[in-house]
Amino acid sequence: MAHTPVRGRADEVGVLRAYDLLQSAYGLSEDDKQLKLRLNVLSENLADYYLQQARRYFQKPLGSGVGLAGYTWTSRSSSPLTGRCA
Repeated sequence: MAHTPVRGRADEVGVLRAYDLLQSAYGLSEDDKQLKLRLNVLSENLADYYLQQARRYFQKPLGSGVGLAGYTWTSRSSSPLTGRCA
């Protein structure tokens, strides 16, 4: 699958675009289990990437002010395809 595993911003944007396209295709034939599976895999890959980013920020010293960034990545991972900033 293109852009997986997600390793940076370009991959994140690619996965989000692929998800949008697959979701449009799934809207045409909602009984296609292959499309649903691909949507779930993309969503899981993106959530994993967001958790890795959060972990990276939480490992920095708390006085540096990056804890908020870690929290932001954590909240993105809980629902990676809603409320996104692309």
